[in-house]
Amino acid sequence: MDIDRITSGEITDENGNFLVCLPSGYNYGINVSKPGYLFYSENFMFEGKHTVSEPFIKRIILNPAKVGEKMQLSNVFYEIDSWQLKKESIAELNNLVTLLSENKNLAMEIGGFTDSTGSNEYNVALSEKRALSVVNYLIKSGISSSRLKYKGYGNTSPLGDNVTIEGRKLNRRTEAKIIDLKK
Repeated sequence: MDIDRITSGEITDENGNFLVCLPSGYNYGINVSKPGYLFYSENFMFEGKHTVSEPFIKRIILNPAKVGEKMQLSNVFYEIDSWQLKKESIAELNNLVTLLSENKNLAMEIGGFTDSTGSNEYNVALSEKRALSVVNYLIKSGISSSRLKYKGYGNTSPLGDNVTIEGRKLNRRTEAKIIDLKK
């Protein structure tokens, strides 16, 4: 997957608004963060014709950093039928390293999910290995293993159908959930 990244380093205005001009017809990754909140990430194909008078508007709501809150790591990618992290995942994983480094009281569970292709046993094992590969990256980046857990959920919590390509893609994901806020 080719993702064109524009790193602007810009900060939003007082209302949380940010304007950027992007050419359509490309894949983009977006990351939004704010102290005290989980970050938001997404990758998407920017399509259509948009103008200054009719811009494309994307509303993003950040979840507060509290026990039970989770975020989807939308820009973490694996090789097909593997737990090998793709190089396109590094920026997203580094955002998670930053979040954990700046919030030393957070403990997180990394959860791996699959689509329904394959047996339940295979999917649970694959999703667990994928979650573990993220945890290993975090540990290698200086995050204490005592703050991290991992679990493979297989196809137990689908977000989309398992019939269409789009539905299966939604189901193959990695999530990070706050499991403790140590004082």
